[in-house]
Amino acid sequence: MKNNMEKEDRRKGNRGKAGANGVITQIILSLISTGVGALLLFLPGVQTIQLCYIFCGGMIGAGVVLIARFFITKAFSRLYDYSFSLGIFCLILGICGILRITVIDSHFQLTCGFLLLLLGILILQGMVQLNAVDNLFWILLMIFTTVTLVASVLLILDVQAVIGLIPGLTYWLLFGAGIASLLSLLIVALSLFLYRRKQKKAEEEGIPENEEITEEAVPEEIPALPEEEPAAGIEQLAGFAQQESVPTGETQIYPPISAAAEKPAVQAAAEGATYEPAGAAEDTSITNELSGIIKAAVNTADLPDIVPPEDL
Repeated sequence: MKNNMEKEDRRKGNRGKAGANGVITQIILSLISTGVGALLLFLPGVQTIQLCYIFCGGMIGAGVVLIARFFITKAFSRLYDYSFSLGIFCLILGICGILRITVIDSHFQLTCGFLLLLLGILILQGMVQLNAVDNLFWILLMIFTTVTLVASVLLILDVQAVIGLIPGLTYWLLFGAGIASLLSLLIVALSLFLYRRKQKKAEEEGIPENEEITEEAVPEEIPALPEEEPAAGIEQLAGFAQQESVPTGETQIYPPISAAAEKPAVQAAAEGATYEPAGAAEDTSITNELSGIIKAAVNTADLPDIVPPEDL
């Protein structure tokens, strides 16, 4: 059982390492969104094309790190680890972005819209997780994801009727979405940690099979089984017969007869004669007493009539 538990822990650990890629990606995207929004809001001299170069350069760096990590950690032995694919995607995207930097700068608002869409979807998953574990913070994350997704749609569709109402709304949306994504990730991590610990505690209290069996718990001697009582036979029948035949208040105990003498004794009693076994002539008193027991047993017991041999 211990080996099975260790294998299960290792399997969960491998999945946890693979799942960490998604968490790291969300953190990086959130920091990029927050940083870009803060720079454009609080540093008016910063140009968007400069930020595009920084963003594309960061994508290339992230791709190289993911590819190297895939081989260093031997993630190629795990089916569910896609860090290599993600690294290739980031690397190619960063290179293409630098080569087409002017196009990205001219469509900066559209790029921000796709970034917000991705963050909104990541926050949405956190909301679903909290709702599944009955955590009330899912309502807060529902507000975050609703605002982020609506803002991303407005930026992608270039709805100037809404975007043009507030100067720098795109930058504020980037800044707020990044903070909301980081905050939601923190809430989900803490909530799921407490939920798993509560589940583990409940399993330990409800399933005592993990307790080890020691030598002290094993009894040294196995108690003997009680002996079975012999089945009722002619001895009990003779005893009941003599109790019925003796007067009230008097009890006389007769010795039981052997199984060898049972059949001829019964036949003799049925014929009304006294049974005398071979070799018992010397002690006629015992024979008479035995015959009395058999007669009493026959009179009280409901036995079938035995036909004498001479009548056959």
